[in-house]
Amino acid sequence: MANTKTEAEFIRRGIAAIDASRRDGSGIPADRVIAQLKAKLGAAALKIMAFGEKDRVQGKGMTAAQSRAQLLAARQNRK
Repeated sequence: MANTKTEAEFIRRGIAAIDASRRDGSGIPADRVIAQLKAKLGAAALKIMAFGEKDRVQGKGMTAAQSRAQLLAARQNRK
């Protein structure tokens, strides 16, 4: 019961925030947000590749199979 009330309040506040941003024009267009997120994702991917290359050069890298297994284990732990 308490969870339902909390959920309803969360949704009510979210709708109110959307309405307020439409009224005052402070919202950010979705396509701009998506573009910013894609840019951040691209930068993060490059950083991960750079770290991986550094480890590979130092002989500390993982094989592709080891990396896939590690990702699968992490995903299963989140469930």
